[in-house]
Amino acid sequence: MGFNFTGEPRTGIQHRIVALRSLFRALRQEKLIFRDPTRGISLPATTRPPQPLPAERVAGLLDRAEGPAARPAVALVAIHALAEADLVRLQAADLDLASCTLTVRRGHQCRIIYLDEVTAALASQWYRGRARYARVPQPGPLGSLLPAGACSGGLLLTL
Repeated sequence: MGFNFTGEPRTGIQHRIVALRSLFRALRQEKLIFRDPTRGISLPATTRPPQPLPAERVAGLLDRAEGPAARPAVALVAIHALAEADLVRLQAADLDLASCTLTVRRGHQCRIIYLDEVTAALASQWYRGRARYARVPQPGPLGSLLPAGACSGGLLLTL
């Protein structure tokens, strides 16, 4: 079964177009027709949905992560498929440990990620360990990972 660009199974018309392409290609190879009438028809690229990582591999990645800030970042990327660009743009108000959610903003769109127990525990552990530095600005390339209201004056901590 093929998938279309949205990761859903192809429709009946898409299957028919693929079958017609094969038929006209065979007719062209046999020199029964001179031109393939389906050559200008294009379908969306077929992509497969990403495969989840096995639990033991995620555990191994978390064990190899150096420092408490890397562990929540690895969990967000490995478990929740958060892109590096999204990780860089995280703000303090995006993480809500009380409801175990993370809001990822892309332009005017928002994606709410419901954190699993592992990611929430890692983010909470990292926050508790870094809470004493909440008033010290540390600008850096990987954004911030603090719950809303944890920083006064908009000072953010980086991963």
